[in-house]
Amino acid sequence: MATPEERVEPLFRTPTAGEEPLYRFGDIVEAPWLVALYLRDDARRIQRIGPDRSGGEKMVLMPLGEPLPDNERNNLVLAHVEDLVAAHGLTRRGMILSDDCEIATRQREGRGRIRLAAVADLPTEPAQLNDVLTNVGAFDRMVVRETLEPNGMGFKIDFPMTFSLAAPDLQKTTVALRPASAAVRMTILAWWCAQSTRHGPKVAEDGVEKLAKLIEANGDPSEIKRLRQRREHPAGAFKQATDPLLEMLALAWSLEGPLLDRVSDDLEAGASPESVVGDLLPLVERIAEQADKAKKAIASLASAGRKP
Repeated sequence: MATPEERVEPLFRTPTAGEEPLYRFGDIVEAPWLVALYLRDDARRIQRIGPDRSGGEKMVLMPLGEPLPDNERNNLVLAHVEDLVAAHGLTRRGMILSDDCEIATRQREGRGRIRLAAVADLPTEPAQLNDVLTNVGAFDRMVVRETLEPNGMGFKIDFPMTFSLAAPDLQKTTVALRPASAAVRMTILAWWCAQSTRHGPKVAEDGVEKLAKLIEANGDPSEIKRLRQRREHPAGAFKQATDPLLEMLALAWSLEGPLLDRVSDDLEAGASPESVVGDLLPLVERIAEQADKAKKAIASLASAGRKP
């Protein structure tokens, strides 16, 4: 079975007319009004300062960055400012996080909501770009830097900044980018699963590294404290001994993720089972083989303590 990494499709491409389904998980959509739903950068605080001539409350826009007044009576809200968006070139894009099956159902029924995440272009100024690239949360933010991405800049996905869009309104957006490779879609899905459920390969990678550190520390408080530092990695011998477990979990993810996702699509399409079963059985065998390797490697390392 060909792995996603063996495919040579471009990572991103502009969808051609007539492609089905029109919207998929991982698509980045855009619309002139989309920015108002999820960005704080395009908003100014409105301060209520008293009645206007008609007896209603008079409100004024406060300058960006100005601290809030202490008076709670002057309740503040956020308002979308269209000219501010144009002036600062803020993104009007969002990434679809709902799965393909849900998207197709919602579109067919013309009701319900589709979940999206905030997407913003990476800054062009070197210092700001470096700040974005070096201050990425463990699972919260995914940075994509690909030369094949149309504007050549890359973008960041803020998974905590999600919003729902009515399915009929999704039809009013434009698909700006579409992952053409299963590898890219699965990478995005892995980050989203890590952020929303604390499951998937990104979480497994983090957990397996912590396992290596735990065995390396061997109960020594000073070693545990040292290895718990954010940028501290386990020694090579401990990492090598726990890597088979990570590889096994990656194989399991490829079964749970892309392969079983394909089963759902094939069932909807009324396809025959030969192709997917032909991929499934060898993959199950590989998982079993890798599980045996992981068991032997970790058992050997654990019995040796801090001297692998």
